Amino acid sequence: MKFLLLASLAASLVSAVVVPRKANYDGYKVVRLDVGNDLARVESLIQTLALKTWNGGPKQDSEVDVVVPADKVSEFDSSTADLSSSIMHENLGASIAQETDYPVYAIGSANSTWFNSYHPYADHIQFLNDLKNSYPSNSEIVTIGNSLQGRPITGIHFYGTGLKNTKPAVVFHGTVHAREWITTMVTEYFAYSFLSGFASNAAIRTLLNKYDFYIFPVVNPDGFVYTQTNDRLWRKNRQTTSGSSCLGHDINRNWNYQWSTPGGSSTNPCAEDFRGRAAADAPETVVLANFVNKLAASAQKLKLYIDYHSYSQLFMTRKSYGYSCSIVTANNAEYQSLAQGVVAAIKAVYGTVFQAGPICPTIYQVSGSSVDYVTDVTKAHTARIRLDAELFWRPAIQGLDSVWAPDYCFLISNGDHHVLFDLGTRRDWENGPPAFVKILQAHGKVEVKKNVSDILDSDGSGLGITSSDISAIIWSHHHFDHTGDPSTFPRRTTLVVGEGFHRHLRPGYPTNSAAMILDSDTAGRFVHEVDFNLDGMKPTVAGFRAIDFFHDGSFYLLDAPGHSHGHICGLARVTKAPDTFIFMGADACHHPGLLRPSPYLPLPRVVTPSPIPRFGENYCPGSALKSIHPQNSAKEPFFKISEKMFPDQQGGQETVDKIIKLDASPEVFVIMAHDASLEGHIDVFPESINGWHAQGSKSRTRWLFCKDFENSFSGMKIPDFT
Repeated sequence: MKFLLLASLAASLVSAVVVPRKANYDGYKVVRLDVGNDLARVESLIQTLALKTWNGGPKQDSEVDVVVPADKVSEFDSSTADLSSSIMHENLGASIAQETDYPVYAIGSANSTWFNSYHPYADHIQFLNDLKNSYPSNSEIVTIGNSLQGRPITGIHFYGTGLKNTKPAVVFHGTVHAREWITTMVTEYFAYSFLSGFASNAAIRTLLNKYDFYIFPVVNPDGFVYTQTNDRLWRKNRQTTSGSSCLGHDINRNWNYQWSTPGGSSTNPCAEDFRGRAAADAPETVVLANFVNKLAASAQKLKLYIDYHSYSQLFMTRKSYGYSCSIVTANNAEYQSLAQGVVAAIKAVYGTVFQAGPICPTIYQVSGSSVDYVTDVTKAHTARIRLDAELFWRPAIQGLDSVWAPDYCFLISNGDHHVLFDLGTRRDWENGPPAFVKILQAHGKVEVKKNVSDILDSDGSGLGITSSDISAIIWSHHHFDHTGDPSTFPRRTTLVVGEGFHRHLRPGYPTNSAAMILDSDTAGRFVHEVDFNLDGMKPTVAGFRAIDFFHDGSFYLLDAPGHSHGHICGLARVTKAPDTFIFMGADACHHPGLLRPSPYLPLPRVVTPSPIPRFGENYCPGSALKSIHPQNSAKEPFFKISEKMFPDQQGGQETVDKIIKLDASPEVFVIMAHDASLEGHIDVFPESINGWHAQGSKSRTRWLFCKDFENSFSGMKIPDFT
């Protein structure tokens, strides 16, 4: 805070800075009270004496840790004389003084002695740099942005052998709440243990060879520094709020998800859980959100995210969200099993007892939290599915048994008309048609974060297109990973389907117990079945029978038989001068290796960027990829379609052959629904993909699918392909 003093005689302007008074906790007592059946009495006492608690509010038959100022100790002691209690700190000020007696850190000594005491903020940054310098082959320092006061939010990124930034990402961070110093040390201990143990510990080596770890010990550096200089118990950042003299926003109530849900945060700037005036108005929140969003949309993806807090020994999960004690999340059984496994493992090693449970009922309601936000972050896809190679393509290539793939859908806008090409997988896929659910449970695996309607309706980019603005949904075909949940859209939204839909696929379940769609998918909705022979006309585009959807040459539906009844592809013009197009391939094939190489697009002598890490980042000999090609060919696709998932195999191969020609055109970007090689390399909603040609997206990603063949080189002595 600054004040200005105008001196009347000298007429000079003087600026001065007000230095906050250092908090003094001398004589404060911290007491653990056994609430028992006296909940109302304990609540009244805490309210009357305006006391703070360290583990949430008091609960029936539980314990509450109460901070008692020096001038209220006598009254508190007399009021609780008949209650069971124990002293945690007889003099809180003395305890603070003891733990802030920092030792001198010797630069370059990143070893286990670091964890014997707490340290000043500058030493934490030095420790991370020393750790990186000790293990330069497996780590690097990363900064993801700055705090309000300009301090870099600094972390360490560590990894195993092979290319960094290519494996699924794990993010740990601590000290969101400034006073929670132990979380700084815990996250640093992870980094130290993993890096120091990489060479000698097989379990650590396996993890680091499978995942990239990003650890940020202090994500609220301004608040952390303030706890070391002025107030050990400060919680928030150091942000001002218009209209209030109180400082600080609670970063873990400021995330742009369920931010304003009542009961999970405070609107009072003086409260410790003040959520801010607007969602994500704290710079530290924005920095963290941008980082996890970038990872989630990249080829790495975000595999695990843990936000470390103190105090208490809790491992809290997502049975319910933080903002609600009643809404149950997807994959609840899996999360509870994992949480119980973690708690059991900690107890087995150290004997320390942690409690596992969902956030809201375990501790208290929390809205605008990082965990809820990250849970529902999705940018690149609505779902991920596992594709078994033998079902979708042949012949087999050693080392490629299956791939985890995205589930691409498309939002197509023509003026005020907005249509969707496919809906991906519905979030509650287990409530789909039993015939499909049974197949999926037996042979597949799927991960779904959001319905397409949820993605549209929760978009905060300002694009302004919601589920109510969609005039039509186009199903490329009837399989579960494309039909989504049309019932989440208004009934006025038309459903467009391929030829033979009414004859082969209706009625749905439960009217027809063996149906592959639901009655609710079409209930109360106009279902338009396309006719590629309307009025005897048979227009074609690139060899496909075609329908001009908007009647202006901007978007065509294409008849693409093979994979299922009435399978449809799409071709959209996205720019003029030059004319460039997006080809929406749906499930005409399931891997780019069915399209490339080809007589029109042969394997080059050098593939760059390299899809195979062992050859380096920028160089992969085309002859190396040719050596694992089933036909040892540089001009034939690696695969053909498999008869197992293509009942019309002849029609399916003819469809693929047409796409191969389009794929070779510099003006056409072919995107198949499950092309994993594109993840993190193309713009996704809410960004537009229209600029793909100018950005060079096609040429840059053309051979990235060959990364799926990496295991084919395992154990092979790499010859000189130059």
